[in-house]
Amino acid sequence: MRNISCILRKSTKILKRAGISTPRLDAEILLSYILKFDRAKLYYSDDIILDKRSLIEFFSLIKKRKKRKPLAYIIKRKEFFSFPLYIEEGVFIPRPETEILVEVILKKYKEKFNGEEVLIADICTGSANIAIALAKNIKTAKIYATDISDKALEIAEVNIKKFNLENRIFLIKGDLIKPLIERNLKFDIIVSNPPYVALNELYIVNSEIFYEPKEAILGGYDGLKYYKEFVKFLPKVIKTKYIVAFEINSLKAKEILKLFKKAKIFRKISLFKDYSKNLRVLLGEG
Repeated sequence: MRNISCILRKSTKILKRAGISTPRLDAEILLSYILKFDRAKLYYSDDIILDKRSLIEFFSLIKKRKKRKPLAYIIKRKEFFSFPLYIEEGVFIPRPETEILVEVILKKYKEKFNGEEVLIADICTGSANIAIALAKNIKTAKIYATDISDKALEIAEVNIKKFNLENRIFLIKGDLIKPLIERNLKFDIIVSNPPYVALNELYIVNSEIFYEPKEAILGGYDGLKYYKEFVKFLPKVIKTKYIVAFEINSLKAKEILKLFKKAKIFRKISLFKDYSKNLRVLLGEG
């Protein structure tokens, strides 16, 4: 049978047997992708019969998902902060917990700057998900987004153009803060979701992460490599009044907090939890 309900039952069973945690949802997302309509329409379109070509294409996608290829790479899309981003292999896939990072900055922006024009740096921008979410919510912001990956910058550019933000988000290739120092830039807000998985933690990470670029995941042997770089270079790029926010590895929260407290860069440091109650964001203020 080629009607929607039968196809979904069969594909859900395939994904469930493969150990996919959300088999029905994933099957629905992939089928709606093939049919090019919203997932909700699947529930009142059972009279639609898939042609042979569409059926073959759909089950080829199910096979990829069965092998744990991330959905975002299969459908080339990932929603972040309600914005549908273009995603493809070679760039880190935005995570829901990173939305906490954006929420923290937006709340603190209102408290500290209250509508003022601000200059923001987004370090390790990846797909530009954070930069886009901030630009869309802080209309007075201009953002410099850096990444060392050519592929990431290519995808970031696609997303920036998609949301017509070329005149507010500026991409720079380079290693962390260094290209900003070279340009003698000073910022009101600095944000980063750097690679922070320690080498010995990779074995406990979901197997899907192995499809993603390792340079966007691994934070050195101890997971602290990039935070140590920030401690070293942050004073060169912050203004007198500023916000600095990082996503952090909850397993390393105490070590990261100790690192920044010892450096005495910030006047005030706060930690925030994600939706799973894990420590996820470090906020520094000056």
